[in-house]
Amino acid sequence: MTTDRVRTPDNLRAFVCSASGGGDVPVVRFGFASLVGSWRIWRSIDDRYGRQCMTGKGNAHFEPAGADVLEYHERLNMRFAHRATPLAATGSFVWRYDHPIVEVVSRDRLVVQRFDLLVDSHSYVHDCGPDRYEGRCDFSKWPDWTSSWDVVGPRKDYLMTTRFRR
Repeated sequence: MTTDRVRTPDNLRAFVCSASGGGDVPVVRFGFASLVGSWRIWRSIDDRYGRQCMTGKGNAHFEPAGADVLEYHERLNMRFAHRATPLAATGSFVWRYDHPIVEVVSRDRLVVQRFDLLVDSHSYVHDCGPDRYEGRCDFSKWPDWTSSWDVVGPRKDYLMTTRFRR
């Protein structure tokens, strides 16, 4: 396997790997810098606690914020089955990269995800007080990818799935 460094804005590192021969050698389809730019997003939330479903669509944007750091911002319009007016939803995270590990950090500086870019599908658990967040990212169909959270706590029980597409 060969690894080449690709120059990108703000010195973000992207690695292009190729495998020769057979075997179980991971092949990276994309690098961290490939996330930079705008994405269309679709979200569904199955709120088992409140017994309602919500769907939404909008945009997400990754922008460089220093060496090996991306700021993530999303803006969606969510629709409830019983409500005519959509609800505006926004979110922000910081994505930090230390090849091959990515950490996703919340506004209150908690690491909510940590995964290896050399693996197509990632599972992770984040405990936040009495709530348990079980997440999954799937990059196997890059450049389309998904992120999902199954969340259970005393006052919440929902599955949220977000699809990303250029």
